[in-house]
Amino acid sequence: MEKSEYRAVIKFFTRQGKSVATIMNEMSLVYDDSCPGKTMVYKWHSLFKQGRESLEDDPRPGEQSNLHISEAMAENIKVAVVTGSNKGIGFAIVKGLCEKFNGVVYLTSRDAKRGEDAVSKLKTLGYNPSFHQLDVNDQASVDKLKDHIKNTHGGVDILINNAGIATDTTDYASVKKVIDTNYYGLLRVSETFFPILRQDARIVNVSSSLGHLSKISSATLREKFSDSSLSVAKLNELMEQYLKDYKDNVAVKKGWAFNGYYVSKVGVSALTRVHQKLVNEKYQEKNISINSVHPGYVNTDMTDHLGILTPDEGAKSSLFAALEAKNLKGQYIWNDNRVVEWTASSAP
Repeated sequence: MEKSEYRAVIKFFTRQGKSVATIMNEMSLVYDDSCPGKTMVYKWHSLFKQGRESLEDDPRPGEQSNLHISEAMAENIKVAVVTGSNKGIGFAIVKGLCEKFNGVVYLTSRDAKRGEDAVSKLKTLGYNPSFHQLDVNDQASVDKLKDHIKNTHGGVDILINNAGIATDTTDYASVKKVIDTNYYGLLRVSETFFPILRQDARIVNVSSSLGHLSKISSATLREKFSDSSLSVAKLNELMEQYLKDYKDNVAVKKGWAFNGYYVSKVGVSALTRVHQKLVNEKYQEKNISINSVHPGYVNTDMTDHLGILTPDEGAKSSLFAALEAKNLKGQYIWNDNRVVEWTASSAP
């Protein structure tokens, strides 16, 4: 529900000559019932109470008071955003959040029509996600989503960075596009959203088993990726070095992973650790958790439908990290929800 809709509801009642107390009594509990038996999204009674403090001396609130109430309501509804979620694992994550998360869930997609079609499909199944267009490779698009979330809700509680691509082609332009989308796109979204993360917010970065550090054969490169003092700038340099080495046809010789998709996901896993350290320092009081997950080998377009897991099964580790994990920060989580040592000599 948009802020304008909140205003419309309040305005309707106040123009009937009803006081805030009367509104509270008559609307003691109204909620979105579009997810039957699964989630109560809008808890009006408690939100009216929280917004009432500034209205104690105003039994017949005017426009200014209406705004106070609507803002109090908007800012107390939790919000989750899932990137790249019009199909596959992302779609399943949105569905899982609609079932388990008590708040507004945003399905996002680069292609608006595909995103809106995905939302319509979920609504026919009894869920009620919201939609917003998002191209992770376009800073203006990312800013637009961030501004919408900030202006409508005040902040975000869960950000799941799922958007990603793979390619079978080996030309430099294709490999660069994979790095740009999977690594730099995730970096762009996360750092744009950092300022509006709420207390106890969680970020989940969808990595892969191929994002385990052991996929890098060079010991020197592994040391650089796992260095506890690694910064975003230094990590970016590593990713750019890979692109240069690939363009020069010396990447495998220098000990990089088998292909660009592997390197992009190693970058995502490393960035998770770097970003956790960053938010610990810059937003310490917010208690933000950032973890990366391996979804498993999932039957999606990206795997040419060769995966052995369903998208719902592939969504489990993301949902675990977003909703259930206790005191996990900067960790690498396997598809069975185990915490796996990212720097180990081999993956499970």
